[in-house]
Amino acid sequence: MRDKLTTPRNSLPRLCLLCPIPLSADTRPEHPILDSIGGRLKSRELFCNTCNERLGGEIDSPLAKAVETFRYLLRIRAGDGADPPTLRQVQTEHGPMDFGPTRVVMSKVPRLERPRANVEGVLEATITGRSVDEAARMTAHAARMTGIKSREHLVAALQVSGNMAVQPQPFTKPIELNLNLAGVAQMRSIAKAALGVFAMAEPDSARSRDLDDFRRFVSAGDHAEERARWTINPLPPLGFTNAELGDFPHVVAVWAHNRGPLVARVTLFGYLHFAVRMADTWPTSLGIAHALDPLEGRNLDIRRLSPLPPALDLALFKPEQYQPEVVNAYFTDFIQRCRSIEPQRHRKGLVREVMAGWYEKHRGTELTPEKANELAQAVAMKVTGFELGLGEPIDRDDFVNRVLDWFDRLAAEDDE
Repeated sequence: MRDKLTTPRNSLPRLCLLCPIPLSADTRPEHPILDSIGGRLKSRELFCNTCNERLGGEIDSPLAKAVETFRYLLRIRAGDGADPPTLRQVQTEHGPMDFGPTRVVMSKVPRLERPRANVEGVLEATITGRSVDEAARMTAHAARMTGIKSREHLVAALQVSGNMAVQPQPFTKPIELNLNLAGVAQMRSIAKAALGVFAMAEPDSARSRDLDDFRRFVSAGDHAEERARWTINPLPPLGFTNAELGDFPHVVAVWAHNRGPLVARVTLFGYLHFAVRMADTWPTSLGIAHALDPLEGRNLDIRRLSPLPPALDLALFKPEQYQPEVVNAYFTDFIQRCRSIEPQRHRKGLVREVMAGWYEKHRGTELTPEKANELAQAVAMKVTGFELGLGEPIDRDDFVNRVLDWFDRLAAEDDE
C-alpha cells in the first residue's frame, strides 16, 4: 500500500541540501521535476536561493532546452501554465523558422531590397516580413527610400495588388527537430530531481554523510561517470497505472533494499529513462516516488512504494558495458524511423511510435553516459506536413492603411 507523505518540520530551520545556508520563508520554492517541463510539486526546504539560481542556469536550463522538442510536439505547458516553447531558428527549405505553439513564422529578420525600376519604369521592391504589419512597415520604408515625402504622394503612388491573400507554403522536405541530451549538465539536473524528491520525503537522510558524494555530483559534477546515465534498459516497473499517469508521464522513484544501494529511476515523457546511483549501500529499506501527467496536469504527490522494485544492478554504470557497434546501429535506426513517420500522424502518435519502437528493438543495450550523450547529439526527429502562412488574412484596404500609418510614424520619429 502506498501512503501520501508530508514533509516533517523541525523547530530549527533546515540547511540547504548543498551548502550551509539556512532555509527560510523567503527561500524560493524548488520544483524537483522542472516547472519548465510541467512539474508542479515544489518545496522551500530543498535549496537556498543562491544554489537554486546557480543550478537553474547551470544544469536545469540545459535539460529544459534539451527536451524542448518533446514539449513542443506534445504541446506540454509549464507547471505554472506557461505555453509550450517556441522552437527557434529551425532550419527549413524556406529558411530559418520559429515553430510556435499555434503558428510557424520566419525567424530571419525582415528584408527589404532597394526599390528598382521595372521595364515600365515603375519602382518595385521585394519585401520579406513575418507578419502583415511587418510587411506594411517595410513597405513604408521602401516608399521613403524612393523619395516619397508626403502621405498624399504615397496614396497616389502606392500600387497594391487587388488579389492579396494568405498563400501557405508547404514544407516538402523533412524538418529537423533536434533531441540533444549531451553533457554532464543534464545528468546533474536529472540527479537533482531524485535528490529533491528524496529530500521532501526523508529530509534528514538526504542531508546525511552517506550522500556527500552524490550531493557533490549535483552541485559540481564530481564522479559524473558513476552517478547518472541515460539508459534504454527496461527499468523496474512501478505500481502506477496509465489511468493515474497518462501516456507520457514524468516519474521520479527512489528506493533501496536493506544494506543495498540507494538508486533512483527518472522517466521523462514516458520514454526517456535515466538511472541514478545515489549511494552504494543504504542502512534501511525504503521506497519513494513522485509522478505526474504533464499533458493533463494530474499530479501524484510523493508516495511510499510497497512492494519495492527489484534492486538495480550497479553494473549498469560500468563503462565497459558500452558496445559501440550496437549503439551506432541503435541511433541510425532511430533516425531512419523518425524520417519514415507519416507526416499527417498526430504528434503524440509520432512520439509514441518512434520512442516505443526504439526502446523495444534495442532492449538490453548498455550505454555509458559519455558515449550515449555524445551520440544523442546526432538524434533528430524529422517531420513534414507543416504549412507556412502569414497567420492572418490579408485585406487590401487594411494593408494600405497599415502602410500609411507606418509612414506617418516613421516621419514623426524623424521629426523628433
